[in-house]
Amino acid sequence: MDCQPQSLPYLSYPFSYQDFLLNHLLPNTPCLFSRQLTSSWPCFSSFLLPHSPRSINAPHLLALQGSSNLVSVHRPSTPLEREEGEAATVCEERRLEEVLGLWEDGKKEGKGLYVKDWHLALQNEREGEKEFYETPGVFRDDWLNGWCRTKGLEDDFKFVYLGSPNTTTHLHRDVYSSNSFSTNLLGRKRWTLFPPSHSHLLRRFPDLPRSQLISDVREVDKSVFRGWEEARKKAVVVIQEEGETIFVPGGWYHQVENLPSSSSPTQPILSINHNWLNSTSLLRVFQALVDDIEACEESIEDVREMLVVQYERERVGGRSEAKGGEENVRAGEAGLEKWEAEWVREVQELVKMDSGWGWEEFWGCVEWGVENSLDPSVQDLQPPLSYIRDQVNLVLESYEGRRDAMVLRSTSMGSTVGETVKRKT
Repeated sequence: MDCQPQSLPYLSYPFSYQDFLLNHLLPNTPCLFSRQLTSSWPCFSSFLLPHSPRSINAPHLLALQGSSNLVSVHRPSTPLEREEGEAATVCEERRLEEVLGLWEDGKKEGKGLYVKDWHLALQNEREGEKEFYETPGVFRDDWLNGWCRTKGLEDDFKFVYLGSPNTTTHLHRDVYSSNSFSTNLLGRKRWTLFPPSHSHLLRRFPDLPRSQLISDVREVDKSVFRGWEEARKKAVVVIQEEGETIFVPGGWYHQVENLPSSSSPTQPILSINHNWLNSTSLLRVFQALVDDIEACEESIEDVREMLVVQYERERVGGRSEAKGGEENVRAGEAGLEKWEAEWVREVQELVKMDSGWGWEEFWGCVEWGVENSLDPSVQDLQPPLSYIRDQVNLVLESYEGRRDAMVLRSTSMGSTVGETVKRKT
């Protein structure tokens, strides 16, 4: 890829939430924040050693990780693995101590290792330790992690990334099509971003939204990805310096490369990544879930056909109940086909396994966000309540017209899904 680095809008201190909201959050455009946004974070001093050039404080990170020493590590696949069908990178669990030791000793085995999706903040909170970073005010309207906390300390969307130079996170869109911010604690990154308006051109068949996606924008076969040349013209390439924070809007596909330092070419790159969503991203996140559900439905179409045949046989045979029993009877009373309750149940279970959530979880997140938005203490760092209400109502209207929503309302699977939100808005 021959795109040259460009400049993103650069937000300097003092940071205005209204500026960010009007110029970036609502229009869904990326930007960079100067070092002052996160300069007070404790991790800038605790995660790094003070001497020059700065380096990782390995003993401190190992102490934070504690007895749970395994982390998710991505490494380059071997030629033999690729011959056997493995992807260019392989994900495996390894001991953090081993990874840090390989880097510290300069071993060639450490080259290409990348610790990703490390839930260190969650683990730290479980241990009752002080937070090593605080979400900046401009990003604090965070429905996703706020909702996660209502379920206890089971999961979050706050991650530490730690990778050797020249490692890459290949082209992707963030989870749920959510927003993210990423702060470089140590080192530099190159970001290549593509606006949602051109994301279809990143696929092998632009008219087929689930066709093959480009993996690495540096090595694109133009004969296979015929939309690439047009997509490349819209690419935004930016170098993120140490201490800076980038805002990546939801729906923007992006690839990220860890750049070697001229003063310390083997020094790992360390960053904090944080996914979040709120009313400004609600329609996009809703559509992403709809797309995931449709993909799951396509993948088990044979199950739907089997259910239709099964219930038709039972109808002809005079049986009033099948698997699903009372729920299917209620679905029939609501004017729905009796097999649909079982079908929706199957699809929702699959989408939860595949994507991490379904309608119940989505509306749980929205309910948390609506309720939190009514707190006067947070209203200076969120859109106006009228805007939030309008966005939620738009999503409710789209949801209520869906066939699976009708099925869920008629069964005990989800008779209250979306209803609490409707009352609160």
